[in-house]
Amino acid sequence: MKKLLMIAAVATAGLVLPAAGQAAKTGGWAVIDDSGILIKGSDVKKVKSLGTGEYQIQFNASVKKCAVVATAGAYIANVQGPTSVTFWSRLSSKNNRTIEVFAYDNASKKLVDTSFSVVVSC
Repeated sequence: MKKLLMIAAVATAGLVLPAAGQAAKTGGWAVIDDSGILIKGSDVKKVKSLGTGEYQIQFNASVKKCAVVATAGAYIANVQGPTSVTFWSRLSSKNNRTIEVFAYDNASKKLVDTSFSVVVSC
């Protein structure tokens, strides 16, 4: 009876539950320093720097149909980056698990190494 009430409450609220036995897709997140080292994260397999301002992040599951948001700063002591950075990303692997993130300093108009946080939401 409690299960039926919970399902009714969820349906009334407009929320969607995953099918029985199916795990919900959660994406992942990472905090990365300016050299491409993973400081902390969730569902991240590996991270590496591909060159100045270019980072590759591989997740444990597909991120093909997910939103990616990156923001400057790694929230660790004594780490500062450019004050105005634009980020963009692209899917970069056949298995749909890897994205590339680019950090562009708006003042210098160049790719720059900077610490950042990235969230992938599916």
